[in-house]
Amino acid sequence: MRLALAGLFLPWLADAQLQLTIAPAAQPLVAVHGPTGAVVQVQWSDALNAPGRWFHLTNYTLGSGVLFTDPNPPSAGARFYRAVVLPKATVNLVPGGSFAMGDTFDEGFTNELPVHAVTVSAFYMDRTEITRVDWDSVYVWATGQGYSFDNVGGGKGPTHPVHTVNWYDAVKWCNARSEMEGKTPAYYTNPAQTNVYRAGRTNLSNYHVRWSATGYRLPTEAEWERAARNGEAGRRFPWGNVITFSNANYQSFSIYSYDQGSPNGYHPAYDVGDFPYTSPAGSFSPNAYGLQDMVGNVWEWCWDRFDPAWYSSAPSQPDPKGPLGSTVNRVLRGGSWNEDASYGRCANRTFTLLQAPDSADFTLGFRTVMALPGFISPAVLDDAAALPNGAFRFTLYNLMPGKTNIVESSTNLTTWSALATNVPTIALWNFTNSPAPSILFRFYRSRQLP
Repeated sequence: MRLALAGLFLPWLADAQLQLTIAPAAQPLVAVHGPTGAVVQVQWSDALNAPGRWFHLTNYTLGSGVLFTDPNPPSAGARFYRAVVLPKATVNLVPGGSFAMGDTFDEGFTNELPVHAVTVSAFYMDRTEITRVDWDSVYVWATGQGYSFDNVGGGKGPTHPVHTVNWYDAVKWCNARSEMEGKTPAYYTNPAQTNVYRAGRTNLSNYHVRWSATGYRLPTEAEWERAARNGEAGRRFPWGNVITFSNANYQSFSIYSYDQGSPNGYHPAYDVGDFPYTSPAGSFSPNAYGLQDMVGNVWEWCWDRFDPAWYSSAPSQPDPKGPLGSTVNRVLRGGSWNEDASYGRCANRTFTLLQAPDSADFTLGFRTVMALPGFISPAVLDDAAALPNGAFRFTLYNLMPGKTNIVESSTNLTTWSALATNVPTIALWNFTNSPAPSILFRFYRSRQLP
């Protein structure tokens, strides 16, 4: 086995200095030194040419330094290590990369097909579902700062996941948590992103989200599945292809060959007292990204609108954010303590009445994500319309105030020509382009300058 030190990754503390050293041994010794109080995630990889193949090893809050061993070194091949400074102790870094999204077993629902390649940028995600004590701490602050919620939230105990919160509650809670911690909110009631979403029920669109914000938001459906699959292709569950009560809190039924929980019924360790039969957050082993309870316990709200045919029409652009249609239903992922194993599959997209954004019961919860600092969200072209003489009109939605945009066109998706540069920072901007009549296809995109 060969050991190597990869480049240190410092996305949050720009001025921080980490030192990571490796001592070869039967179980390699890894030492991390850095600023006192810095929250560090140590990761390993077996392929530096695959940026998405970085996996969780351990987390520490640094004193003067930390020394630990890699408990599962490979018997052959190379292993690389890096240290990541996290914004806070409760999140982990999910590396960016591409994966096959959907039901590779062809055993689920039609809305899980076709399987398609998706690329997602790196992001931070809560290691566990939001707990009742997490919810309460923000809820109390928020209700004194102009926020209103449909539900007060429930929980079987302070460390159990919060439940009985609807999609609107979860989105507004994300904004409140952001403002309480001095971060930029992600959700707004207008495309110009000038009015922070704090009250009422607003059917937000992708244009109402400041994707580059430093604050919290719900994961997109693609981000959630990327996090659940943890870089391993073709698995039914984050850990493998069968499920038992040692893996997750769910309801077992022997009708599925991959369900090996015993006895049938609710999880025997948590089937106590009154509903709900939730388990404390973090009760089960983490996946390869250090995330826990991605399967079972409570359903997790995602950002995307739910469209059963979305996979057939989803564009191939990176970081998909779901359809723009008029539907109000939202995606739920991960299953719950009350659902069978089929709903805990990584590919599952529920299609029950629970999806209504005003739904709230004791199976519904959520976890949040954060963008990496410096992440540039592209502007969006929309509202396409044909004009006389072969011209086309588009509307540009500027999703990152303070930046300027470039609008480009292409006939082959490889070579791009600028149509307009230094487009000013405004919410909406219309422009037209007249392609040559002999060109069969013309493609358009927009980018934002750093």
